[in-house]
Amino acid sequence: MTEHPSIATILSQAAALGTDSQDLAAATAEEARGFVLDAIAACIAPRELTILDGGKPMLRLEAAAGQLSRLLDLPDTAPAEARALSGQPLTIKELDAVARALARLLPGDQRLQCRSTPPAQPPDPAHPGIGVDALLRQLGLIPPDRAIQDRWAYLLDAAEEVLIAIADPGQAPRQICPDRPMTATLERQLQVLLAPPAPGINLLDKNEILFFTLKSDPDMAIGLAQDGPAPRALVIEAGAMAEVAAFWASLSHVPVAGAP
Repeated sequence: MTEHPSIATILSQAAALGTDSQDLAAATAEEARGFVLDAIAACIAPRELTILDGGKPMLRLEAAAGQLSRLLDLPDTAPAEARALSGQPLTIKELDAVARALARLLPGDQRLQCRSTPPAQPPDPAHPGIGVDALLRQLGLIPPDRAIQDRWAYLLDAAEEVLIAIADPGQAPRQICPDRPMTATLERQLQVLLAPPAPGINLLDKNEILFFTLKSDPDMAIGLAQDGPAPRALVIEAGAMAEVAAFWASLSHVPVAGAP
């Protein structure tokens, strides 16, 4: 599997879910993992999916709106970090652990089935889960540069909960979180960093990002990137700096520059 399932495929699968079980003789890991991710993508309404291997239940999960909402049951062969997530609402923070579990459980050379039933309880809308696109990328089933047309926009959307402001050259910072006002010192620093010539920017290649904090505002971090023709910056909670940096790197498998 190397591309997104088509809309027609998703709709046809969604219509079939809950009636007959799907099955596939998955010769390769790509086929096995794609089979499960296609089933998740097909879940427009909340569904509970049971994945069987050779007729025996192997994995039970919950999906809705093309997102993996929860891992419900995993075998003992699954990584411990994934088994610890069983029953918990999933977020993008668990992407790596979930992808590793799927990679281990779906090595290929398997006879897979997927059975679908309504969930015992509706998923919590406050926890949308992990999107199939993110899992496809993490498992290497879609080249990142094709899956994400605008990495910066994707990052901002993913970092919404910790995002404080966005800044572009020649423009006042756009405040995203009004409850976390920026100091005048921080705003001046943003202007200095984005005004040409910018020594910090000159050290960065396209798609790299530099995160750092200021002594005057230790609870906030600035992310500086040269993702296009002009430099850009975002202000986030300092405690989320490592997480956001790792997420950015996973989008395109590019290096991350860092400075204290």
